[in-house]
Amino acid sequence: MTDTFSEKTARAIAAEALTYKRPSLADSPKVQAFSITPDQVKEGNDKRDRALATALNRFKRK
Repeated sequence: MTDTFSEKTARAIAAEALTYKRPSLADSPKVQAFSITPDQVKEGNDKRDRALATALNRFKRK
């Protein structure tokens, strides 16, 4: 990954890191700039970002 994330991408990666328990992504300085708590992810406060995180995760698996 590059270090030129857009805000939405960084938020999606943060959501993915919390959702899939990937601390290496959560520790990224770009991701830490956006405070997303596990509760927010669980509650689905940012459904579009979670959907993007899922899409990113699927893309990375291919």
